[in-house]
Amino acid sequence: SVTLTATEDSGSVFAGWSGAGSSGIGSCVALMDHARNITANFEPEGASGSVTITNLTVDSGKTYQVISDGLQGGAVVYTDRSYTFVTVPVGVAGATYIQTANNDKNFQGNSFVSFDVDQPVTVTVGHDQRIAPKPSWLGTWTATGEVIVTTDTTLDVYERNFPVGQVTIGGNQGSGKSMYTVVIRSQAN
Repeated sequence: SVTLTATEDSGSVFAGWSGAGSSGIGSCVALMDHARNITANFEPEGASGSVTITNLTVDSGKTYQVISDGLQGGAVVYTDRSYTFVTVPVGVAGATYIQTANNDKNFQGNSFVSFDVDQPVTVTVGHDQRIAPKPSWLGTWTATGEVIVTTDTTLDVYERNFPVGQVTIGGNQGSGKSMYTVVIRSQAN
């Protein structure tokens, strides 16, 4: 959906939207002439928080929070730090994400965070690009080439589809770096 508002000597205003199916990729175009105080908002296709997440467990025992429909610039990344998101890819903007604990950045292994989903989902992990090599569990994920930028670091974006049921994500393996972020989107959109 697109919302465009212009005030004071509107002149010419044009807004358009084009989407790319269920990928969530789209664009918003606005052309204005002689307009002041114009705002344009768009919700990318696929950025729905309609997925229900239950049974969230973390091996460290730290508190993680599910933030429904909240991934956007200015949103807080971690439960234990004040870092915020600066930029997020259009395909995940507005999606549900899990606020992780940055103090969990050193944990290793193939099973660290798990949760249940009520429908098929695409899970996105933003992983600190300063960490190399990447954890072995990310080898089954697709690198998108996109990034999520926070006030702390830049995160490389990886995605993987999961069916209804349990989703398990491994440890961050980021000694001295930052913890990943987890984004969940319905495949139905």
